[in-house]
Amino acid sequence: MVETPGGTGMARIGRAAYASVLVAVGGACLSIFESSALAWGYPEDFASFDRVWMRLALGLAALIGAPVLVGAWLLPGKALHLVGAAWGALASALLAYHAGSPFVLGALLCLLGAGAGARLIAARGARPAGIVALALAIVLAAAPPPWSSSRAPAWSAAEAERPGNVIFIVIDTLRADHLSAWGYQAPQAVDPATSPVIDALAADGVRFAQAYAQAPWTRPSAASYLTGLYPQSHAIATQFDRLSEQVPTLAEFLRDAGFRTVGFSANPQVSPPFGLSQGFDRFWNPSSYFQSATFLRAVRRHPWVTAVESQLRPQPAASAGPPQRGIPNSDADAVNRAVRGWMQGVSDDRPTFLYLHYLDPHDPYNAPVDYLYSDPDSHRQRDESVFHADRLVPPRPLQGSIMDSTSDAELRDHIRRYDTEIRFVDTRLGELLDELRAAGLYRQDRDLVILTSDHGEEFYEHQQWLHGQSLYEEMIHVPLILRGPGWDAGTVREDAVELIDLVPTIAAWLGRELPWPVQGVSLLDDPRPTGEERLVFSHRPREQHAMDMVRVGDRKLIRVDDGAGEPVYLVAEDLNGGMEPTAATPTHQVPIELLDLLDAFRERAPLLKRDGRTEIELDAAMRDSLRRLGYLDDED
Repeated sequence: MVETPGGTGMARIGRAAYASVLVAVGGACLSIFESSALAWGYPEDFASFDRVWMRLALGLAALIGAPVLVGAWLLPGKALHLVGAAWGALASALLAYHAGSPFVLGALLCLLGAGAGARLIAARGARPAGIVALALAIVLAAAPPPWSSSRAPAWSAAEAERPGNVIFIVIDTLRADHLSAWGYQAPQAVDPATSPVIDALAADGVRFAQAYAQAPWTRPSAASYLTGLYPQSHAIATQFDRLSEQVPTLAEFLRDAGFRTVGFSANPQVSPPFGLSQGFDRFWNPSSYFQSATFLRAVRRHPWVTAVESQLRPQPAASAGPPQRGIPNSDADAVNRAVRGWMQGVSDDRPTFLYLHYLDPHDPYNAPVDYLYSDPDSHRQRDESVFHADRLVPPRPLQGSIMDSTSDAELRDHIRRYDTEIRFVDTRLGELLDELRAAGLYRQDRDLVILTSDHGEEFYEHQQWLHGQSLYEEMIHVPLILRGPGWDAGTVREDAVELIDLVPTIAAWLGRELPWPVQGVSLLDDPRPTGEERLVFSHRPREQHAMDMVRVGDRKLIRVDDGAGEPVYLVAEDLNGGMEPTAATPTHQVPIELLDLLDAFRERAPLLKRDGRTEIELDAAMRDSLRRLGYLDDED
């Protein structure tokens, strides 16, 4: 029988589609196999099968399915050979990528794999047994190791000598004066308490009424409370700086002391690319190792691919972009899911250092659930474009530092939604603490809980929004609560303290000496003077317009670099009696005692600097994450 041309065309289409589907299914299976293998090694990143796995599977299926569809259409007689070649090349590429093979060797392995796959499928045909074998391998790889539940506890025989766990909780962008433990009540709310869980921790421990962050944005502030050093010593100043490996961290100290060290950070500013995961056995964030280490992500980051993508999908102009930003899978629910996944794999009773970094009060303010006002639309993103200037905004009082204002009603709505975020993360924190108790990872008679924030938030008190631009009280006055053995329940300490004090405090609580010098002081046996003589310092590290601050008692001096090498000063003589100034204080009117203290701080702060700052090249994914949080703009 002679086939008609139409029949021949339909046959070619069918054969090409059959080949591409076979290849796509095999690619998807290999992608899930890769994902499950990584999740086995990094269980807190992806403990359960979720949509990220499916995105990776579909992406890899499309990556190899499309070219095989075209090839099988052009060469219908070689369709099955193309299937085998694609499978062999992909498997070889995955192997070469995870083995860290050089490009030339990897390309050679891909060619060999393609040839072997083509010959194998030509000899045996496309059998479903191959896909069944892949599925079986996926199940075996995803299953927990059989010995995971049979390991003997490391400390059970010496419980009396076992150190308590340290649970270090950071709630990003959290102002102390918006917590009900500090006397705040949400206006007109159904339940005006913004932080009942935090309030309970404060009632059970010590609340430090005057705690200060060392920087007004996340990365340098976190580096300070994780190292005990001022920003001038750990040397993180810009968005392109990472913590030097020569700078020791709290996690390294505790790991060397026998602790299991695990971290969960919803903010990419505190993540492995920036060196802040040093010393952690496991560290999770939304751009986790699991996602970034997959073969598909490596392909997407290749310069050739990004160049093609930029041509096919050019980035819109900054003014045309959405006013809202935010990182997917970064709310408190995502953090808690990741912690639960890690908890399932805990198989011994070693002491644990658990670092939790929630992001929820950070803009955009759209809490998934509104526990304050019962607003069913609280998750919906509103227009927050007023927060995001289309230019570099210098700090007050420099020229051009006044940002756009909004109406009183809109301001109240912004604050209301910010408070709703606080209540949401407070609720989720309470749920997680209950689960940690049930798992034996949080015992109130044994373990230390620390709760604080990296910085605050501005709501136009000084004609600016969000954070990072100033060292005003709303920016650097943060909550600090310590609860556990050795801390008197219900105590309020009014003396000003700094977050760099936390590293030596934890060491002292454990009865150990730090093996490196720090600039903080233990809060257990604080030798500093009390009351009006207590000093605190903060720094705004930036390439342009760096700022320094000293506070002593009720007085405060801020030094601003005007960009031309000349300092501008802001003096507050009565912090508790009124608003801090926005107009510059003439130099000759700056109190000499405050100026001397600030100059002494500027000389002393860099003394423990090690290797200087380490600059890194941000990949496209990290740039996008930082841009979504407002830390980068198009010029950066």
